[in-house]
Amino acid sequence: MLAASRSGYTGWDGTIGGTRFTSVRFAPAPKHAGTYVQIGNSSDMSETHPQSECQRVVVFYAGTVQGVGFRATTKRIAKNHAVTGWVRNEDDGRVQLQTQGNTQAVDGFLGEIASTLAHRIETMTKQAAPVQQDESDFSIQRKLWMQKWSN
Repeated sequence: MLAASRSGYTGWDGTIGGTRFTSVRFAPAPKHAGTYVQIGNSSDMSETHPQSECQRVVVFYAGTVQGVGFRATTKRIAKNHAVTGWVRNEDDGRVQLQTQGNTQAVDGFLGEIASTLAHRIETMTKQAAPVQQDESDFSIQRKLWMQKWSN
């Protein structure tokens, strides 16, 4: 479930046809109101690891999210949470984020992104993904053609 410490969040949880849905609405101002939806089977949301329960999620943000420091801010926020993963711009104007960690760390990270960047985010969709064992940090990914020119 997406959680945040600021007021202004409302939501519901439910299961439809075996799929767990969570919807959260953040409305700091009517102009920037957005709906955030988590889609995923609750059994897919985590794998058990010796030290903690780890989950990986894929999140797509839409709105004014490219060319405004969204990825850099996300990377800075990641330093405050025990998460790994990456963030990148998509060709369709959205930003994709993949992150993993224990449930509390991931929820805290996504909550801080939602509260810090609420003025940029119109919609956010989130779904479960397989945990990546070989990931050690959080980074900004660039498209291959951009990597060629940035070296």
